[in-house]
Amino acid sequence: MSSNNNKGSKNTIGSDLTSDRDAVEKYWVKAVQKGDKQAYRMMFEAWYDPLLRFAFRYVESRAIAEGLVQEVFLWIWQNRADWEVRGKLKTYLFRAVKYEAIDHLRKDRTRDKYVEKFSEIRETKVEPKLPETDDESEFIRATQQAIEELPERARMVYKLSRLEGLTYKEIAQVLEISPKTVETHMSRALDYLRDRLKKFLPVLVTLLYCLPGANFLF
Repeated sequence: MSSNNNKGSKNTIGSDLTSDRDAVEKYWVKAVQKGDKQAYRMMFEAWYDPLLRFAFRYVESRAIAEGLVQEVFLWIWQNRADWEVRGKLKTYLFRAVKYEAIDHLRKDRTRDKYVEKFSEIRETKVEPKLPETDDESEFIRATQQAIEELPERARMVYKLSRLEGLTYKEIAQVLEISPKTVETHMSRALDYLRDRLKKFLPVLVTLLYCLPGANFLF
């Protein structure tokens, strides 16, 4: 009886935390619409770094990525009175930055160069802080290479899920594809990574034991 109560309490806590985040973001939106600079600053500070990493994966330039993210926030403030967010703020911001990045690529290149560039988007490397043994260093390098070998859309889905913490539904909204398609891309990405990295299984088991956070790879 006590165990069931404990499980119920944990589920309630998790639900409460999600509800609290949603409530805070809804407050930010309403406050910014009314010109609240403190709410605007808090929203900016909460989402600037994740959005910067996301933009960088498209444009491969930190300076340009910073400009794109800042442009999105500047537009929000300048149009705050008429600004509307349907759904989650997180999804809105990621999608807005995606549109800015694609628009930048379109303006910056001829169509042929743009298509070539967009199909070969490079993403920031994943460099977890792990013990520097030879096996583990090789595992990290192999993992980074395997992730970059994924097809473009599968790679984007994987990183939005594992590195940015977006749910499948949120990824679907950002990339404008169905949740089922997100799930398919993720499944294929994980299957590919497991196959490519299977020889490192003993190393991975050690890392998962010593560093539980290392499970972001799977």
